[in-house]
Amino acid sequence: MDKYVLMLKATVKEKDVVDVLPIYEDDLKHIDCYTSYNGDFGSCYDSNGLFNSFSDEVKQKINSLFDMEKGFTFFIRKKCDNIRLGRTNLDVLYAKNSDIVHCNDIELKNNLSSMCLIGKEEDERKIAKEFFSNFFRIIDLNKSKYGDFCDYVDNNANENERRVNKIVNSVDLLEKLSSYINTYEDQRKVLCLLKEYKMKIDDLNYTHTWLTSRENIRKRQKKYKRSYIFVCTRMSSIIEGERNYFKKNYNIELQSKKDVITPKVYKYKEISDKRVLNKALEDLEDYESLSPFDKYMLQEGVPYNDNGDPLYDQFDDYNDGKRKI
Repeated sequence: MDKYVLMLKATVKEKDVVDVLPIYEDDLKHIDCYTSYNGDFGSCYDSNGLFNSFSDEVKQKINSLFDMEKGFTFFIRKKCDNIRLGRTNLDVLYAKNSDIVHCNDIELKNNLSSMCLIGKEEDERKIAKEFFSNFFRIIDLNKSKYGDFCDYVDNNANENERRVNKIVNSVDLLEKLSSYINTYEDQRKVLCLLKEYKMKIDDLNYTHTWLTSRENIRKRQKKYKRSYIFVCTRMSSIIEGERNYFKKNYNIELQSKKDVITPKVYKYKEISDKRVLNKALEDLEDYESLSPFDKYMLQEGVPYNDNGDPLYDQFDDYNDGKRKI
């Protein structure tokens, strides 16, 4: 499976130069699950929300390299030998697009079918035909037996219109064609396109529809296999690997000192077989200034060692809301 990298683009600190920084590496599905999160750690509705979701340690390292007040943006790039020269860029999917990330195969087919059955309104049919014209460009139908009339490379407008009309009026054929969407990358492209055109239809009908229900999104978020703690730890390690690059090119030192609350705050005791904090959260003067990451660690009673380092191996996946006791 191809690997992708979540990238940050911003102005280098004390320099009038824009550069990029790799933040997190994973498969595309898991990156999308993280950036579209909406839940206990806050919601990633935009680039600011995503940045605020990082641990304090990660934010400190980024702030030591970039002047974030001058603006910044995130994007996703396919992993390559020199990530700064890569050309395969994808938009980040935030919480508002969580239905794209968590839409399954069956729901994808149902949504495609609904584009064929949207009614007889001329404006809606026009939108549907425009959608399928772009749909052909995503799927390489030359590999299928339907390519003779659904070829995605076609410069003849009249011929292409005939092909679009044929698939728009054939749900069975559409289901067969959807079988060629066999990777998450292709599914992501189709769903992004699908949502774009469904929004156009929603605007005509003064409605708002989702590719999958919000209840399904919440349930599927809980099956996300990367723990929040694991992701933030991995981010810190990847950014640390850029230390020499910024030292050599900009003479900037990456600040990696980790500011943590006194370890005694995190100590817990056994009460009815449950581990709880022995200090009320409201007693912490700087509680409100903590990142969602550190608030979670406080609320869950994360055990720390004498050096103030969290014992990550005490936890199951954060979405299960359970600790190993």
